[in-house]
Amino acid sequence: PPADDAAAGSPFARLWTRGAQAPPERLRLAALALAAAGDTSAADTARKLADLRPGLKDPQEAIAADVALAIAAHTAQQPELGLAASARLIQEAPQSLQAMRIRLGSLTDAGRIPEAIAYAQARMAEHPELEDLQSDVSQLQGSLGRFEEGERGLQSLIDRGRASATDYNNLAWSQVVRGAVTDHTLDLIRTATQSRENASSEHTLAVVLADLGRTTEAKALLLKEMDLRDADEPGGNEWYVLGRIAEQLGIPEAARACYGRVKAESPREAADRMSCPTLAAQRLAALKAAP
Repeated sequence: PPADDAAAGSPFARLWTRGAQAPPERLRLAALALAAAGDTSAADTARKLADLRPGLKDPQEAIAADVALAIAAHTAQQPELGLAASARLIQEAPQSLQAMRIRLGSLTDAGRIPEAIAYAQARMAEHPELEDLQSDVSQLQGSLGRFEEGERGLQSLIDRGRASATDYNNLAWSQVVRGAVTDHTLDLIRTATQSRENASSEHTLAVVLADLGRTTEAKALLLKEMDLRDADEPGGNEWYVLGRIAEQLGIPEAARACYGRVKAESPREAADRMSCPTLAAQRLAALKAAP
């Protein structure tokens, strides 16, 4: 974000400077801002920030507090607090690109997906600097089953040379979800893994290889993904890969057992049309219907 973006940067850094004198109230706010991203204390920090926020009169302190509250609310999975904070930020700093990003995140966390898509599209039309939000929009469209619409957005980023490794991964994954895996899908995900190696892209590559019938390579990639996660046992997403491998090897009983271990960890994941639990449920239904 630009240097004059009122909501950009660390809220802690906006509240505290080494060597500067500050009243106790500001120091307490700075400490809460620093704690906002902590996984173990996020819920408590969010509550304290929400209690403190109404009494803040200084605009800089109010904005920093709302940024910190939005961060803590996201970490603590308290979307209502995040929505309130982001709504205030839009009023307090209407030209802040970071405030717009925070608003999109809070709408997404609250499960207001169509509203989040519309909000992001409107902001991108007004601010070309926000074109990277297309990545988020495409993911949200995919979660609603609007796969081809989301893929067009990702392809537009690729065509303009603006795509990240995540965009290549997400485009490949969307084709997996649609059951439209081809050699081109493999090219997409290999581009992603060559740019940045992580567990998510390695998992997508393993699924693509399994879908293409290249089961030995898929198994090797699955083990590599588990190494990247420092995992000794398969997790839900890995069980999906094992299910696809078992199907390709003609072992439907093993495939059903693997898919049965892919469990959604939240209602939102269960409803997400692009999640592994959704795909596993679809494969189980297909196996059940097979003669």
